[in-house]
Amino acid sequence: MTDQAPTSKYRRWAGIGLAAAGVLGNPRVLGALFAPDGTLDGEHRVITVLFGELLLVFLGVTLLMPQAPRERRAWWQHWIVSAAGAVLLAAFITGTGWGIWAYRTAHHHTTNMTGVNAPTAAQRAWADEFVQRSLDAAKRHGWYDFEKAKADGFVPQWGDREHYYNRDFLFDDKILDPDRPEFLMYMDTPRGKLLVGYMYYARALDEKGPQPGGAITSWHLHDWSPRGYCAENALLVIARPDSPGHCVAGTFVTHSGEMLHVFFIDHPLGPYADAMVFPDGAGGLGITHIHPIAVHFTIALIVVAVLLDLLGRLAKSPLLHSVAFVNLLIAAVSGIVTIGAGMAAEVKLLITHDVHAVLDTHKLLGFSGFAGILLLAAWRLAARGRFPRFGAIYLAAGLATTGAVLGAGYIGAQLVYDRGLAVQAIDRQALERYERGVYGGEGPLATGAPAPATGEPATMHMHHGQ
Repeated sequence: MTDQAPTSKYRRWAGIGLAAAGVLGNPRVLGALFAPDGTLDGEHRVITVLFGELLLVFLGVTLLMPQAPRERRAWWQHWIVSAAGAVLLAAFITGTGWGIWAYRTAHHHTTNMTGVNAPTAAQRAWADEFVQRSLDAAKRHGWYDFEKAKADGFVPQWGDREHYYNRDFLFDDKILDPDRPEFLMYMDTPRGKLLVGYMYYARALDEKGPQPGGAITSWHLHDWSPRGYCAENALLVIARPDSPGHCVAGTFVTHSGEMLHVFFIDHPLGPYADAMVFPDGAGGLGITHIHPIAVHFTIALIVVAVLLDLLGRLAKSPLLHSVAFVNLLIAAVSGIVTIGAGMAAEVKLLITHDVHAVLDTHKLLGFSGFAGILLLAAWRLAARGRFPRFGAIYLAAGLATTGAVLGAGYIGAQLVYDRGLAVQAIDRQALERYERGVYGGEGPLATGAPAPATGEPATMHMHHGQ
Protein backbone atom coordinates (compact mmCIF):
# COMPACT_ATOMS: atom_id res chain seq x y z
CA MET A 1 0.00 0.00 0.00
CA THR A 2 1.38 3.44 -0.89
CA ASP A 3 1.79 6.20 1.66
CA GLN A 4 -0.42 8.58 -0.28
CA ALA A 5 -3.84 7.63 -1.58
CA PRO A 6 -4.93 9.16 -4.88
CA THR A 7 -7.48 11.93 -4.75
CA SER A 8 -11.00 10.69 -5.44
CA LYS A 9 -12.81 11.75 -8.59
CA TYR A 10 -15.38 13.77 -6.67
CA ARG A 11 -12.82 15.53 -4.53
CA ARG A 12 -10.74 16.29 -7.59
CA TRP A 13 -13.61 17.87 -9.51
CA ALA A 14 -14.83 19.74 -6.44
CA GLY A 15 -11.33 21.09 -5.87
CA ILE A 16 -10.95 22.15 -9.49
CA GLY A 17 -14.38 23.81 -9.38
CA LEU A 18 -13.66 25.77 -6.20
CA ALA A 19 -10.23 26.88 -7.37
CA ALA A 20 -11.60 27.94 -10.77
CA ALA A 21 -14.46 29.86 -9.12
CA GLY A 22 -11.95 31.65 -6.95
CA VAL A 23 -9.72 32.61 -9.87
CA LEU A 24 -12.65 33.78 -12.02
CA GLY A 25 -14.43 35.54 -9.14
CA ASN A 26 -11.79 38.22 -8.61
CA PRO A 27 -12.65 41.94 -8.38
CA ARG A 28 -11.41 42.72 -11.90
CA VAL A 29 -13.50 40.03 -13.59
CA LEU A 30 -16.61 40.75 -11.52
CA GLY A 31 -16.24 44.44 -12.21
CA ALA A 32 -15.98 43.84 -15.96
CA LEU A 33 -19.05 41.60 -15.91
CA PHE A 34 -21.39 43.46 -13.58
CA ALA A 35 -20.21 47.02 -12.94
CA PRO A 36 -21.41 49.59 -15.51
CA ASP A 37 -18.01 51.26 -15.70
CA GLY A 38 -16.00 48.04 -15.56
CA THR A 39 -14.66 48.36 -12.04
CA LEU A 40 -15.69 47.65 -8.46
CA ASP A 41 -15.20 50.85 -6.47
CA GLY A 42 -15.07 50.95 -2.69
CA GLU A 43 -12.35 49.30 -0.61
CA HIS A 44 -14.78 47.33 1.55
CA ARG A 45 -16.41 45.76 -1.50
CA VAL A 46 -13.11 44.92 -3.15
CA ILE A 47 -11.55 43.45 -0.02
CA THR A 48 -14.63 41.30 0.61
CA VAL A 49 -14.54 39.93 -2.94
CA LEU A 50 -10.80 39.33 -2.69
CA PHE A 51 -11.18 37.42 0.58
CA GLY A 52 -13.90 35.19 -0.93
CA GLU A 53 -11.79 34.60 -4.02
CA LEU A 54 -8.72 33.51 -2.05
CA LEU A 55 -10.79 31.36 0.29
CA LEU A 56 -12.28 29.43 -2.65
CA VAL A 57 -8.84 28.92 -4.19
CA PHE A 58 -7.30 27.64 -0.95
CA LEU A 59 -10.24 25.33 -0.24
CA GLY A 60 -9.98 23.96 -3.77
CA VAL A 61 -6.26 23.31 -3.33
CA THR A 62 -7.03 21.58 -0.03
CA LEU A 63 -9.42 19.18 -1.77
CA LEU A 64 -6.87 18.46 -4.50
CA MET A 65 -4.16 17.52 -2.02
CA PRO A 66 -3.77 13.74 -1.59
CA GLN A 67 -4.51 12.20 1.80
CA ALA A 68 -2.92 9.29 3.60
CA PRO A 69 -5.25 6.30 4.14
CA ARG A 70 -5.44 6.84 7.89
CA GLU A 71 -6.37 10.49 7.32
CA ARG A 72 -9.25 9.50 5.06
CA ARG A 73 -10.93 7.68 7.94
CA ALA A 74 -11.14 11.03 9.78
CA TRP A 75 -11.93 13.17 6.74
CA TRP A 76 -14.04 15.62 8.72
CA GLN A 77 -11.13 16.43 11.04
CA HIS A 78 -8.88 16.97 8.04
CA TRP A 79 -11.49 19.20 6.40
CA ILE A 80 -12.02 21.36 9.51
CA VAL A 81 -8.30 21.93 9.97
CA SER A 82 -7.76 22.62 6.26
CA ALA A 83 -10.72 25.00 6.07
CA ALA A 84 -9.51 26.91 9.15
CA GLY A 85 -6.06 27.19 7.60
CA ALA A 86 -7.56 28.45 4.35
CA VAL A 87 -9.55 31.09 6.21
CA LEU A 88 -6.48 32.30 8.12
CA LEU A 89 -4.31 32.37 5.01
CA ALA A 90 -6.93 34.26 2.98
CA ALA A 91 -7.48 36.71 5.83
CA PHE A 92 -3.75 37.31 6.18
CA ILE A 93 -3.25 38.01 2.46
CA THR A 94 -6.27 40.28 2.13
CA GLY A 95 -5.50 42.06 5.38
CA THR A 96 -1.93 42.69 4.26
CA GLY A 97 -3.10 43.91 0.86
CA TRP A 98 -5.61 46.22 2.48
CA GLY A 99 -2.94 47.47 4.84
CA ILE A 100 -0.53 48.25 2.01
CA TRP A 101 -3.31 50.21 0.30
CA ALA A 102 -3.98 52.02 3.57
CA TYR A 103 -0.27 52.81 4.02
CA ARG A 104 -0.02 54.39 0.58
CA THR A 105 -3.31 56.22 1.04
CA ALA A 106 -2.32 57.65 4.40
CA HIS A 107 0.93 59.02 2.97
CA HIS A 108 -0.95 60.53 0.06
CA HIS A 109 -3.87 62.04 1.93
CA THR A 110 -1.94 63.78 4.69
CA THR A 111 -0.33 67.03 3.58
CA ASN A 112 3.41 67.04 4.17
CA MET A 113 4.28 70.30 5.94
CA THR A 114 8.02 69.62 6.00
CA GLY A 115 9.99 72.72 5.02
CA VAL A 116 6.91 74.98 4.89
CA ASN A 117 7.23 78.43 6.44
CA ALA A 118 5.33 78.96 9.68
CA PRO A 119 2.19 81.09 9.26
CA THR A 120 2.28 84.69 10.42
CA ALA A 121 0.01 86.09 13.11
CA ALA A 122 -2.17 87.67 10.42
CA GLN A 123 -2.45 84.36 8.55
CA ARG A 124 -3.42 82.55 11.76
CA ALA A 125 -6.06 85.15 12.47
CA TRP A 126 -7.47 84.81 8.94
CA ALA A 127 -7.56 81.01 9.22
CA ASP A 128 -9.45 81.15 12.53
CA GLU A 129 -11.86 83.76 11.21
CA PHE A 130 -12.51 81.84 7.98
CA VAL A 131 -13.51 78.68 9.87
CA GLN A 132 -15.95 80.78 11.90
CA ARG A 133 -17.28 82.50 8.76
CA SER A 134 -17.86 79.11 7.11
CA LEU A 135 -19.59 77.81 10.22
CA ASP A 136 -21.80 80.90 10.45
CA ALA A 137 -22.77 80.56 6.78
CA ALA A 138 -23.75 76.91 7.29
CA LYS A 139 -25.94 77.94 10.24
CA ARG A 140 -27.48 80.81 8.31
CA HIS A 141 -28.42 78.60 5.36
CA GLY A 142 -29.69 75.79 7.60
CA TRP A 143 -27.39 73.16 6.08
CA TYR A 144 -27.11 71.27 9.34
CA ASP A 145 -30.48 69.95 8.23
CA PHE A 146 -29.59 67.48 5.47
CA GLU A 147 -33.01 67.85 3.84
CA LYS A 148 -32.51 71.61 3.63
CA ALA A 149 -29.13 71.10 1.96
CA LYS A 150 -30.71 68.78 -0.63
CA ALA A 151 -33.44 71.34 -1.27
CA ASP A 152 -30.73 73.94 -1.89
CA GLY A 153 -29.23 71.80 -4.65
CA PHE A 154 -26.57 69.70 -2.93
CA VAL A 155 -26.43 66.18 -4.40
CA PRO A 156 -24.01 63.27 -3.81
CA GLN A 157 -20.88 63.10 -5.89
CA TRP A 158 -20.59 60.01 -8.08
CA GLY A 159 -19.37 57.03 -6.03
CA ASP A 160 -19.18 59.09 -2.81
CA ARG A 161 -21.40 59.20 0.30
CA GLU A 162 -19.53 61.96 2.13
CA HIS A 163 -19.23 64.82 -0.37
CA TYR A 164 -22.34 66.58 -1.70
CA TYR A 165 -21.79 69.17 -4.42
CA ASN A 166 -23.82 72.11 -5.68
CA ARG A 167 -23.53 72.42 -9.46
CA ASP A 168 -24.10 76.17 -9.52
CA PHE A 169 -21.44 76.75 -6.89
CA LEU A 170 -18.95 74.33 -8.45
CA PHE A 171 -19.02 75.93 -11.90
CA ASP A 172 -19.23 79.61 -10.91
CA ASP A 173 -16.27 82.02 -10.83
CA LYS A 174 -16.08 82.32 -7.04
CA ILE A 175 -13.56 80.71 -4.72
CA LEU A 176 -13.42 80.51 -0.92
CA ASP A 177 -16.92 81.94 -0.61
CA PRO A 178 -18.55 80.61 2.62
CA ASP A 179 -22.02 81.26 1.19
CA ARG A 180 -21.26 79.27 -1.97
CA PRO A 181 -19.18 76.22 -0.93
CA GLU A 182 -18.66 73.77 -3.75
CA PHE A 183 -19.13 70.74 -1.45
CA LEU A 184 -20.70 69.98 1.91
CA MET A 185 -19.22 67.07 3.85
CA TYR A 186 -21.61 64.87 5.82
CA MET A 187 -20.86 62.03 8.20
CA ASP A 188 -23.17 59.01 8.41
CA THR A 189 -24.21 58.29 11.99
CA PRO A 190 -26.82 55.91 13.43
CA ARG A 191 -28.99 58.99 13.91
CA GLY A 192 -28.69 60.36 10.39
CA LYS A 193 -26.28 62.59 8.48
CA LEU A 194 -24.20 65.08 10.42
CA LEU A 195 -22.61 68.10 8.71
CA VAL A 196 -18.89 68.06 9.47
CA GLY A 197 -17.60 70.78 7.18
CA TYR A 198 -17.09 72.34 3.77
CA MET A 199 -14.83 71.37 0.91
CA TYR A 200 -13.82 74.31 -1.26
CA TYR A 201 -12.76 73.46 -4.80
CA ALA A 202 -10.63 75.13 -7.45
CA ARG A 203 -12.34 76.70 -10.49
CA ALA A 204 -10.14 74.89 -13.01
CA LEU A 205 -8.26 71.60 -13.07
CA ASP A 206 -4.81 73.15 -12.77
CA GLU A 207 -5.68 76.22 -10.70
CA LYS A 208 -3.61 76.67 -7.55
CA GLY A 209 -5.81 77.46 -4.56
CA PRO A 210 -5.14 80.76 -2.75
CA GLN A 211 -3.59 80.53 0.73
CA PRO A 212 -4.51 83.65 2.71
CA GLY A 213 -3.99 81.55 5.83
CA GLY A 214 -0.48 80.57 4.78
CA ALA A 215 0.63 77.01 5.50
CA ILE A 216 -2.52 76.43 7.59
CA THR A 217 -4.67 76.63 4.46
CA SER A 218 -2.65 74.27 2.28
CA TRP A 219 -4.70 72.88 -0.62
CA HIS A 220 -4.27 69.30 -1.83
CA LEU A 221 -5.31 67.11 -4.74
CA HIS A 222 -5.71 63.39 -5.46
CA ASP A 223 -3.61 61.48 -7.98
CA TRP A 224 -5.78 59.05 -9.98
CA SER A 225 -3.24 57.83 -12.53
CA PRO A 226 -3.10 55.69 -14.53
CA ARG A 227 -6.78 54.62 -14.58
CA GLY A 228 -8.20 58.09 -14.13
CA TYR A 229 -11.79 59.31 -14.14
CA CYS A 230 -14.21 61.03 -16.47
CA ALA A 231 -15.06 64.51 -15.19
CA GLU A 232 -17.52 67.15 -16.33
CA ASN A 233 -15.59 70.33 -17.20
CA ALA A 234 -12.54 68.39 -15.93
CA LEU A 235 -13.74 69.04 -12.35
CA LEU A 236 -16.80 66.96 -11.43
CA VAL A 237 -16.21 63.19 -11.46
CA ILE A 238 -19.07 61.43 -13.25
CA ALA A 239 -17.71 57.99 -14.27
CA ARG A 240 -14.75 55.73 -14.89
CA PRO A 241 -13.38 55.46 -18.43
CA ASP A 242 -14.46 52.27 -20.17
CA SER A 243 -10.92 51.88 -21.50
CA PRO A 244 -7.72 53.78 -20.71
CA GLY A 245 -8.44 57.41 -21.50
CA HIS A 246 -11.80 56.85 -23.24
CA CYS A 247 -14.81 58.65 -21.76
CA VAL A 248 -18.31 58.43 -23.17
CA ALA A 249 -19.05 61.72 -21.39
CA GLY A 250 -16.79 64.23 -19.71
CA THR A 251 -13.05 64.75 -19.89
CA PHE A 252 -10.46 62.14 -19.00
CA VAL A 253 -8.42 63.34 -16.00
CA THR A 254 -5.67 61.65 -14.00
CA HIS A 255 -5.89 63.92 -10.97
CA SER A 256 -8.45 66.03 -9.17
CA GLY A 257 -8.57 69.78 -8.92
CA GLU A 258 -7.12 71.32 -5.79
CA MET A 259 -9.38 71.29 -2.74
CA LEU A 260 -9.42 72.71 0.78
CA HIS A 261 -11.31 71.14 3.68
CA VAL A 262 -12.76 73.24 6.47
CA PHE A 263 -13.95 70.96 9.24
CA PHE A 264 -16.51 72.05 11.81
CA ILE A 265 -15.74 69.07 14.02
CA ASP A 266 -12.83 69.21 16.44
CA HIS A 267 -10.62 67.31 14.01
CA PRO A 268 -7.42 65.95 15.64
CA LEU A 269 -5.41 67.24 12.68
CA GLY A 270 -7.03 70.66 12.74
CA PRO A 271 -9.97 72.22 10.86
CA TYR A 272 -7.99 72.36 7.60
CA ALA A 273 -6.90 68.70 7.68
CA ASP A 274 -7.05 66.79 4.41
CA ALA A 275 -7.52 63.35 6.05
CA MET A 276 -11.10 62.25 5.39
CA VAL A 277 -11.52 60.33 8.64
CA PHE A 278 -14.22 61.18 11.15
CA PRO A 279 -14.83 59.92 14.71
CA ASP A 280 -17.66 57.45 14.34
CA GLY A 281 -18.82 57.12 17.94
CA ALA A 282 -20.68 53.94 16.99
CA GLY A 283 -18.97 51.59 19.43
CA GLY A 284 -18.85 47.83 19.04
CA LEU A 285 -16.02 45.53 18.05
CA GLY A 286 -14.12 46.89 15.08
CA ILE A 287 -11.02 45.86 13.14
CA THR A 288 -8.93 48.24 15.27
CA HIS A 289 -9.83 46.17 18.35
CA ILE A 290 -8.65 42.82 16.94
CA HIS A 291 -4.98 43.78 16.54
CA PRO A 292 -4.35 44.67 20.22
CA ILE A 293 -6.19 41.51 21.30
CA ALA A 294 -4.11 39.19 19.13
CA VAL A 295 -0.76 40.94 19.59
CA HIS A 296 -0.61 40.16 23.30
CA PHE A 297 -0.95 36.45 22.58
CA THR A 298 1.78 36.61 19.93
CA ILE A 299 4.21 38.43 22.22
CA ALA A 300 3.59 36.16 25.19
CA LEU A 301 3.71 32.93 23.20
CA ILE A 302 7.02 33.62 21.41
CA VAL A 303 8.65 34.83 24.63
CA VAL A 304 7.49 31.71 26.50
CA ALA A 305 8.58 29.46 23.60
CA VAL A 306 12.11 30.86 23.53
CA LEU A 307 12.44 30.83 27.34
CA LEU A 308 11.28 27.21 27.52
CA ASP A 309 13.81 26.23 24.86
CA LEU A 310 16.54 27.97 26.84
CA LEU A 311 15.50 26.17 30.03
CA GLY A 312 15.17 22.91 28.12
CA ARG A 313 18.68 23.32 26.77
CA LEU A 314 20.07 23.98 30.25
CA ALA A 315 18.09 21.20 31.92
CA LYS A 316 18.38 18.83 28.94
CA SER A 317 14.62 18.33 29.13
CA PRO A 318 12.80 17.10 25.97
CA LEU A 319 9.49 17.89 27.69
CA LEU A 320 10.31 21.59 27.93
CA HIS A 321 11.31 21.61 24.25
CA SER A 322 8.01 19.93 23.35
CA VAL A 323 6.01 22.56 25.25
CA ALA A 324 8.10 25.29 23.59
CA PHE A 325 7.25 23.83 20.18
CA VAL A 326 3.51 23.96 20.94
CA ASN A 327 3.81 27.59 22.05
CA LEU A 328 5.75 28.41 18.88
CA LEU A 329 3.09 26.91 16.60
CA ILE A 330 0.33 28.84 18.36
CA ALA A 331 2.46 32.00 18.12
CA ALA A 332 2.67 31.51 14.34
CA VAL A 333 -1.12 31.29 14.04
CA SER A 334 -1.60 34.25 16.39
CA GLY A 335 1.00 36.17 14.39
CA ILE A 336 -1.02 35.75 11.21
CA VAL A 337 -4.05 37.26 12.91
CA THR A 338 -1.95 40.01 14.49
CA ILE A 339 -0.26 41.12 11.29
CA GLY A 340 -3.38 40.81 9.15
CA ALA A 341 -5.58 42.73 11.59
CA GLY A 342 -2.92 45.36 12.16
CA MET A 343 -2.47 46.06 8.46
CA ALA A 344 -6.22 46.13 7.89
CA ALA A 345 -6.67 48.48 10.86
CA GLU A 346 -4.23 51.01 9.44
CA VAL A 347 -6.87 52.26 7.03
CA LYS A 348 -8.87 53.46 10.05
CA LEU A 349 -6.07 55.50 11.60
CA LEU A 350 -5.99 59.28 11.73
CA ILE A 351 -2.31 59.93 11.33
CA THR A 352 0.26 62.64 10.72
CA HIS A 353 3.66 62.35 9.03
CA ASP A 354 5.65 62.41 12.27
CA VAL A 355 3.50 59.64 13.74
CA HIS A 356 3.75 57.70 10.49
CA ALA A 357 7.54 57.62 10.91
CA VAL A 358 7.07 55.91 14.28
CA LEU A 359 4.43 53.59 12.83
CA ASP A 360 6.83 52.58 10.05
CA THR A 361 9.38 51.46 12.64
CA HIS A 362 6.66 49.53 14.50
CA LYS A 363 5.68 47.77 11.28
CA LEU A 364 9.30 47.01 10.31
CA LEU A 365 9.97 45.36 13.67
CA GLY A 366 6.60 43.61 13.57
CA PHE A 367 7.16 42.09 10.15
CA SER A 368 10.73 41.12 11.11
CA GLY A 369 9.51 39.44 14.27
CA PHE A 370 6.74 37.61 12.40
CA ALA A 371 9.24 36.43 9.77
CA GLY A 372 11.42 35.13 12.60
CA ILE A 373 8.48 33.24 14.12
CA LEU A 374 7.71 31.60 10.79
CA LEU A 375 11.38 30.69 10.32
CA LEU A 376 11.59 29.11 13.78
CA ALA A 377 8.33 27.22 13.23
CA ALA A 378 9.51 25.90 9.86
CA TRP A 379 12.83 24.90 11.40
CA ARG A 380 11.11 22.94 14.16
CA LEU A 381 8.62 21.34 11.76
CA ALA A 382 11.54 20.17 9.63
CA ALA A 383 13.00 18.65 12.80
CA ARG A 384 9.61 16.98 13.52
CA GLY A 385 9.11 19.18 16.57
CA ARG A 386 12.35 18.21 18.28
CA PHE A 387 14.95 20.75 19.34
CA PRO A 388 17.21 21.15 16.25
CA ARG A 389 20.80 19.96 15.97
CA PHE A 390 22.34 23.41 15.70
CA GLY A 391 20.83 24.50 18.98
CA ALA A 392 23.02 27.53 19.59
CA ILE A 393 22.14 29.05 16.20
CA TYR A 394 18.46 28.27 16.73
CA LEU A 395 18.44 29.94 20.16
CA ALA A 396 20.25 32.99 18.77
CA ALA A 397 17.57 33.29 16.08
CA GLY A 398 14.91 32.87 18.77
CA LEU A 399 16.41 35.63 20.91
CA ALA A 400 16.67 37.96 17.89
CA THR A 401 13.04 37.23 17.02
CA THR A 402 11.96 37.89 20.60
CA GLY A 403 13.86 41.19 20.56
CA ALA A 404 12.11 42.29 17.37
CA VAL A 405 8.68 41.34 18.73
CA LEU A 406 9.27 43.09 22.05
CA GLY A 407 10.63 46.14 20.24
CA ALA A 408 7.52 46.27 18.06
CA GLY A 409 5.38 45.99 21.19
CA TYR A 410 7.25 48.81 22.91
CA ILE A 411 6.88 51.16 19.95
CA GLY A 412 3.24 50.11 19.65
CA ALA A 413 2.77 51.21 23.24
CA GLN A 414 4.40 54.54 22.38
CA LEU A 415 1.97 55.00 19.50
CA VAL A 416 -1.00 54.54 21.81
CA TYR A 417 0.13 56.07 25.11
CA ASP A 418 2.42 58.84 23.85
CA ARG A 419 0.80 59.65 20.48
CA GLY A 420 -2.83 58.72 21.16
CA LEU A 421 -3.01 56.70 17.93
CA ALA A 422 -6.24 54.68 17.48
CA VAL A 423 -7.63 55.90 20.81
CA GLN A 424 -11.26 56.22 19.85
CA ALA A 425 -12.20 57.97 23.08
CA ILE A 426 -10.24 61.00 21.88
CA ASP A 427 -12.21 61.13 18.64
CA ARG A 428 -15.44 60.50 20.51
CA GLN A 429 -14.77 63.41 22.85
CA ALA A 430 -13.92 65.61 19.87
CA LEU A 431 -17.28 64.82 18.28
CA GLU A 432 -19.11 65.45 21.55
CA ARG A 433 -17.38 68.82 21.99
CA TYR A 434 -18.42 69.69 18.45
CA GLU A 435 -22.06 68.81 19.13
CA ARG A 436 -22.09 70.73 22.41
CA GLY A 437 -20.81 73.77 20.55
CA VAL A 438 -23.22 73.45 17.65
CA TYR A 439 -26.35 72.20 19.34
CA GLY A 440 -25.88 73.38 22.92
CA GLY A 441 -25.82 69.82 24.31
CA GLU A 442 -29.02 68.80 22.54
CA GLY A 443 -27.47 67.22 19.45
CA PRO A 444 -27.92 63.72 17.97
CA LEU A 445 -25.41 62.11 20.32
CA ALA A 446 -27.13 63.56 23.37
CA THR A 447 -30.73 62.93 22.37
CA GLY A 448 -30.56 60.11 19.81
CA ALA A 449 -32.61 62.27 17.45
CA PRO A 450 -31.71 63.93 14.12
CA ALA A 451 -29.94 67.27 14.36
CA PRO A 452 -32.23 70.27 14.73
CA ALA A 453 -32.85 72.25 11.57
CA THR A 454 -33.00 75.60 13.34
CA GLY A 455 -31.40 77.31 16.27
CA GLU A 456 -28.16 79.22 16.67
CA PRO A 457 -25.13 77.11 17.58
CA ALA A 458 -22.70 78.53 20.05
CA THR A 459 -19.60 80.29 18.77
CA MET A 460 -16.64 77.97 18.21
CA HIS A 461 -12.99 79.03 18.11
CA MET A 462 -10.43 76.91 16.26
CA HIS A 463 -6.78 76.84 17.35
CA HIS A 464 -3.73 76.35 15.15
CA GLY A 465 -1.04 76.41 17.78
CA GLN A 466 1.37 73.74 16.58
